Amino acid sequence: MKKNPSTFADGTSPNDTRAWQLATSYDFEVVKLFAHLGRIDNRGTAAAPLNLSYRVWDVSAAVPVGAGRVLAGYAVRRTSDTVGPVPATVAGGNVERKVFTLGYDYFLSKRTDLYAMVMRDSTQTRTLPAPPSVVSAQGTGFAVGVRHRF
Repeated sequence: MKKNPSTFADGTSPNDTRAWQLATSYDFEVVKLFAHLGRIDNRGTAAAPLNLSYRVWDVSAAVPVGAGRVLAGYAVRRTSDTVGPVPATVAGGNVERKVFTLGYDYFLSKRTDLYAMVMRDSTQTRTLPAPPSVVSAQGTGFAVGVRHRF
């Protein structure tokens, strides 16, 4: 993607951000496994340099059961440096985030399926006021839906 350095109207930011990712999957027929590993480096700008790095990884599986698949995944994102404290009400000071997802995908036909998912999300965030501390937060989300492929 090319950045527009005068307006950033393309949705990017002026920051020098670099990333790499590596992903793989293998189908054992009784279970299909997926894995992903990556890193994001945010170097900021010439006027406001940054040194923020994030490591991300995840593993997931799809197990055929009945007319569908049981889906499970676990993902982690960690900072490799000390993120500056932020007010507890402001996003951005996350030191670590972990997400566990479990669901079922039921195939009505070759092109249509029903799905139900539950996700457990937990974060650790460095916060203000002084002295800085790490606050943990957890949340649970649910999703149900119908998907049709054209």
